[in-house]
Amino acid sequence: MSPKRIFIIVVLLVIASVVFYVIRSELYPGLLVNGHQISYGDIRVDWSIALHYYDVINQGASSSQEEIESAVLDTLIQAVLVHGELLRRIGKSDLESMVQRKIDESMKGDNLETKVQALYGLSLDAFKKRVLKPQAETEILESRMILENTSSSSIDGGFSSWLKEARVNAKVLIFVPGFSWNGSEVIIDQ
Repeated sequence: MSPKRIFIIVVLLVIASVVFYVIRSELYPGLLVNGHQISYGDIRVDWSIALHYYDVINQGASSSQEEIESAVLDTLIQAVLVHGELLRRIGKSDLESMVQRKIDESMKGDNLETKVQALYGLSLDAFKKRVLKPQAETEILESRMILENTSSSSIDGGFSSWLKEARVNAKVLIFVPGFSWNGSEVIIDQ
């Protein structure tokens, strides 16, 4: 065999290995929101968390798994939009410290790790990252909007109006089979 053929075979094997790793690790995009990628693996983890929580809270009551998965996708899209707006308004370093303070405030309580494990099936660190961080960012943005828009007649300082407009203006691509974006929300394909 010539060195050229060996080189081509090695390159093809490397490419095949990388593709296999990406697919096996579920690192490929499941969702793109304004250029921000959320991997299919992350989406599956969040679906698992939501389904676990729903099962614990409702103790076996039936609900559509597709509806829960659609709500999770919607929540992930909102989290990206909120995060982007906070970066624009506050900046990365200030945002990180504000979010950490909010999370620290939320972490008070007895047997918190046991409760989180029972309700969400998560470690405390994963709970902070996947549940508390997006929640803290939403609260921070709502608070800033209330402070900035004291003349607004809206109780949330215009957050719901901003979110509605941000959703309409967002460039969202959903690569998860069974779901699509209608221009303002995730819908379940029929």
